[in-house]
Amino acid sequence: MHPDRRQVLPLAPEFVRNSDGRGGKYHKQDCEINAGYRMLERLRGDYPRMAAIIVADSLYSKQPFIERLRAARFSFPLVAQRGDHKSLFEDVESLRSGNLLAFFMHQIFELVDGLYQRVHTFFFSRRAFWDEVRSAFRLFLFTSWDQVLVRMNSPPVPLSPYQER
Repeated sequence: MHPDRRQVLPLAPEFVRNSDGRGGKYHKQDCEINAGYRMLERLRGDYPRMAAIIVADSLYSKQPFIERLRAARFSFPLVAQRGDHKSLFEDVESLRSGNLLAFFMHQIFELVDGLYQRVHTFFFSRRAFWDEVRSAFRLFLFTSWDQVLVRMNSPPVPLSPYQER
């Protein structure tokens, strides 16, 4: 591609194949992702020093494909659709709604705090997790962050018959 030209020249088209090379018969259905992997290998093999930008849709914006793009030293703008990247869009919405501190806390604790990591596995999304944290702080006073996480990691404690409801 060139900014002054309308034409685009594909350098390494790779087709989805229904044959895996074993006598013309296929044992496994090929797919676009596998064709993309082959294209990256062939393009880098044919042009080892060429700078290139790979543009791809949301199907390719997953970690394994991105790792291969990086390993092959390609630049890449990739599409991310809301339905394919739910967690990413939750993070962006959280940042837009002003929960920047919660987002940074989550990122740090997710990397270094084992108790936080165990508690977080019980929730289907970050938003559900932080909603639970906020509700815990509305109802109880805690002396430490660990106390909050231990409480969230524990089964509910039933009220005794002698406590007021």
